[in-house]
Amino acid sequence: MATQIRAESPLFSHILFGLYLGLFMWGGLWLRSPQLRALFPFAQVAAEKS
Repeated sequence: MATQIRAESPLFSHILFGLYLGLFMWGGLWLRSPQLRALFPFAQVAAEKS
């Protein structure tokens, strides 16, 4: 990311690509792993609020 900022690349397509990739990877791991879902219980919090 620092290299892309230094090269003045476009923000959403080049600089934040690593962030997007990391979010998709963590999302996939969260969907597959019950231990990770227990650590970050987003579905339970949403269910409790409604």
